[in-house]
Amino acid sequence: MPTHRTLALITRLAWLAATASTVQAAEPLRLPGEGAGPSAVESCVSRERIDFGAGAHSVVLDERDRVAVHVALLQRYPVLLADGFTPAHIVLSRQPGSQWIYVTLLANPTRPQELCFTATFAASRLEVTPALLEKYFAVK
Repeated sequence: MPTHRTLALITRLAWLAATASTVQAAEPLRLPGEGAGPSAVESCVSRERIDFGAGAHSVVLDERDRVAVHVALLQRYPVLLADGFTPAHIVLSRQPGSQWIYVTLLANPTRPQELCFTATFAASRLEVTPALLEKYFAVK
């Protein structure tokens, strides 16, 4: 018999899947470092920064892929549901010599015109990653 937590997760995942198909395409989000502007994003809760500058391979996932990764993260880490984890954007990124990661972004609470990151996740832990690496970076 499913637990209350399992039912909550299933309900949330179903809602995410339903909303993914109704989202209108918007102008792609530009990462810091693309053109003018800063090359790093600050943490939403600390002074830590993630640099998307020279040598990094990074892309902001489109809406359908953002939802797919969000669902995969909630399935892998159900504790995220307790915090109402809902990133506005997700970046797939790799610094030279490092592993691929997902970086979750929100509007910065102190500077709403800017983005901040809430968390990073090892991309290798999610089954959706190989298809996204092929789609965005032609990595097989």
